[in-house]
Amino acid sequence: MTSDNGYKIAVGINYYDDLKGLMFGLDAKPGYYDKVDKIYLIDGKYEGRTDPREYDHEAALRYIAKYPKVEVINMDGRKQIDKRNMYLNAAEVDGMDFLIVLDSDEWLEITDTSVLHALKKRDSLCFPIASHMAEIYSQARPRLFKAPFTYRHRQSTTPNTISHGSLYLEYGLSTEDEVINQMYRWFVDHPNDKRGGVRGFSIHHDKQFRTEDRVIRDRIYYDEVKDR
Repeated sequence: MTSDNGYKIAVGINYYDDLKGLMFGLDAKPGYYDKVDKIYLIDGKYEGRTDPREYDHEAALRYIAKYPKVEVINMDGRKQIDKRNMYLNAAEVDGMDFLIVLDSDEWLEITDTSVLHALKKRDSLCFPIASHMAEIYSQARPRLFKAPFTYRHRQSTTPNTISHGSLYLEYGLSTEDEVINQMYRWFVDHPNDKRGGVRGFSIHHDKQFRTEDRVIRDRIYYDEVKDR
């Protein structure tokens, strides 16, 4: 299955123990499962995290197996940048044209893929998608990436710095080599589009399927482990 323009689209999800959130996203209407070719589910808790799971892991994997487009890749005990680099690597190996990045408490809405033809012609490798935070506010985020997927996140050498915010071209060191920065080129050409992004795509962020305890544990870990 490919998009209306014949492009292969993948979704990369950095995932851990959030079955209800994942299933809601896969089943959402209008959603994205029937409109993409592959979903890379990078499974596993982050390095140094020891809190217990809320779901039976083996039962969750059996349920996820009902969705044949989902490829589960186990990376338990690894850093966040390792997990995020994995779906970039998988998209490169599988010859995908576009990769959309999600967290498991987000779901993607695709209503029109015709814009991909124009994006394919642009120099940028990263484009913004409108992200709706439980209908409270919207913000454009760098979530749509384009082949060739020869760029990767790098480990920060600065203490207490979030490494997964960096995404560099191979061997690149300058600001121009930072792929996420290329998102802002979109707004140069679309000056009236302050919070939106590429038309036909939107992300909805909702923690309704996570317990309050899980949300608190997540926040504590993120606050304490910047270099994750």
